[in-house]
Amino acid sequence: MSEHIKPRLGFDLDDTLVGRELLTRMGGALKGLFLHSIPYLDPSKLPQMDHGPSIIGGYNEVSLHFHRGRRAYPGAIRRLEELAEDNDLYIITGRPAIVEWRDATIKQIRREGIPVPEENVFMTPNHESTIISKAHAIKMMGIDEYWDDNLRTQLALSACFPNKKFNWIRYGVTDTPVDELLVASRDNLHSIPISEWK
Repeated sequence: MSEHIKPRLGFDLDDTLVGRELLTRMGGALKGLFLHSIPYLDPSKLPQMDHGPSIIGGYNEVSLHFHRGRRAYPGAIRRLEELAEDNDLYIITGRPAIVEWRDATIKQIRREGIPVPEENVFMTPNHESTIISKAHAIKMMGIDEYWDDNLRTQLALSACFPNKKFNWIRYGVTDTPVDELLVASRDNLHSIPISEWK
């Protein structure tokens, strides 16, 4: 009798499970106006990396303060609690894999009741692209489905892994400009309005 392997589901943290401040979200939208290219990722050529915490690199205390204070979306947590019954859950975040950030993130996950074990939290190694880091974690952990609020990230990942499912948490007014035809052309990319998620 073979052991049943649970599907593995991955989630970004900021603006996917916990809310960012409106001003921060607006700044991200403005930055997105200048980021039109979507990187091409080849899963066979992703670099090896360690997502564990590092003591190398500094950290911005002000940024860390805002990140650690963010609250979870109650609707997202309810969905994760339901999903946790039949799936293994992972957090794959762009937060830096620096000891102070890792410690603050784990405390936040526990405080907010996010049902993801500490060993299933993957952060972005120092000096690594967030998109490449997320692609590496998805490949390494065999993630079947991934949720993220960043369309550029989701477009790159859905092209890199055409046999996996990607869910874009869509904010509306603070989104980066959207090529609706490009989004519609990706069978493995689905849009979820934030009003249905949080």
